[in-house]
Amino acid sequence: MNENVNVLFMPKWDQANPYQRLLLERLSASGVETNIDDYANGLFRISGSAKKYSMKNKKNILHLHWLSPVFMKICWSKNPIVFYIKYFILYLDLMLCKFHGYKIVWTIHNKLAHEGSNKEYELILRRLIFRFASDVIVHSEEAITALSALYGLPIKEKATVIKHGNYIGVYPKPSGSQQVLRGNLEYKITQKVFLFFGAIKRYKGVETFIEVANQFSSDSAFLFVMAGEVEDKAYEQVLLDKISSEHLIFTTSFLDEQTLVNTIKCADAIVLPFSDTLTSGSMLLAMSLGKAIFLSQKGKVFGCVGEDYPLFFNSIEELGTKIKQVDTATLSQIGDANLALAKKNDWAEVANQTLSVYLN
Repeated sequence: MNENVNVLFMPKWDQANPYQRLLLERLSASGVETNIDDYANGLFRISGSAKKYSMKNKKNILHLHWLSPVFMKICWSKNPIVFYIKYFILYLDLMLCKFHGYKIVWTIHNKLAHEGSNKEYELILRRLIFRFASDVIVHSEEAITALSALYGLPIKEKATVIKHGNYIGVYPKPSGSQQVLRGNLEYKITQKVFLFFGAIKRYKGVETFIEVANQFSSDSAFLFVMAGEVEDKAYEQVLLDKISSEHLIFTTSFLDEQTLVNTIKCADAIVLPFSDTLTSGSMLLAMSLGKAIFLSQKGKVFGCVGEDYPLFFNSIEELGTKIKQVDTATLSQIGDANLALAKKNDWAEVANQTLSVYLN
């Protein structure tokens, strides 16, 4: 039966983000015909690419992931007439996908584009995509609640919750023990190290991490590390101007996989003070590597840990207090529990659940 399914992922973001690659590999292993492509140039950006992959006598699935490249082209103008002309073109674009025989499935990774220009226009476009989608996939029950409130739509009617797959065995192993790796980086072995890692962008709440680190400016028992590329150089300077702690290391370069894993290995815990997003690959990677994670209350939308998770925080003050009070043995225990949770979300199961949505 699976051999009769032909799926096209869009856009092609499988290099910088392993999510698509891992899911496609598992779908392909189950017999599904898999393809991935970018949005086309021109007026019909979705159907322009999709028409090339439609196959007769097969169940054709167009699986949309991140839509910001399409939305940005439509939302840039402040002129409502221009916007609604482009809205109508997108409507025709989606109609053409249906004409080419596609069932549209949409995984909603974000409530809105993280760096979108016009939230009102984008909401209108997202409601249009929802209308055309036969099914939507989200990563948590909490996401359904958040999206229903924001979009003003009955998200639950079309939604299936499929957890984000783990990254166990996907990245290289650390190249040494924590003690050796800390020595290489000239960290003190006795310090408690708290890490923020990943591409550094405004929506990730990095300022919260800096403000907490600044509270420990005179305490050498704690070390805070921010590691990740900053594309927005103006924002990088804003962050640098906020730093007053001599116990905060800010590394602003891209981390290859080995360096990333080694950096995470050095940490006692990860701090993810995300301000507004539905899912986090960083969190899944940290859990897959057995790390405890300090997570803002807004991070409950990820649905990765239970309601009683001990490292949720509501404020900068509460985060600082928890960092001061928690011991390394407790952090290690929480990390082990996170790894056990991550193991439940293997990619074979994610692919099976996704295939069920396709066949629905």
